[in-house]
Amino acid sequence: MRKEFRTAQALLCASDEVLQILWEYTEKHTLLVNELFIEVPKHLKFEQWKQKGTVAREAIEKEILPLKQSVRFAGLPSRLYVSAVFITIQAYRAWLKQQSIWLWQLLGHQKWFDTISSGSKLAAETDFSFKQIQARAHEVLEQT
Repeated sequence: MRKEFRTAQALLCASDEVLQILWEYTEKHTLLVNELFIEVPKHLKFEQWKQKGTVAREAIEKEILPLKQSVRFAGLPSRLYVSAVFITIQAYRAWLKQQSIWLWQLLGHQKWFDTISSGSKLAAETDFSFKQIQARAHEVLEQT
């Protein structure tokens, strides 16, 4: 499977003062996203979100309100707050989807294990060998 990576490059032609401000915004934005990543699992409805496979946008927007007021994140342009909300939602949505996939795989493995263990239990409790049970199961499957 071939993976594609796309990158964007930009040449910033600006004064050192503007570059410094941009750097500070970037740093604050990253810390804000990290803080949201920490706060989301603490939310009362997180278990419901896990089952739905997505995080409620309104709840994240409420979580960001006190962070906007804190000294650490104050003064960012509003688009960076919106960006932090969407990054958080997308990251959790992807993570929850992967968790769901792993859960289904685990349940499938569990079901397979239960089937195999019931066959070996049956072989131990009766005079039939595991091969005989397996052959009979194949016969039944072919008939259906």
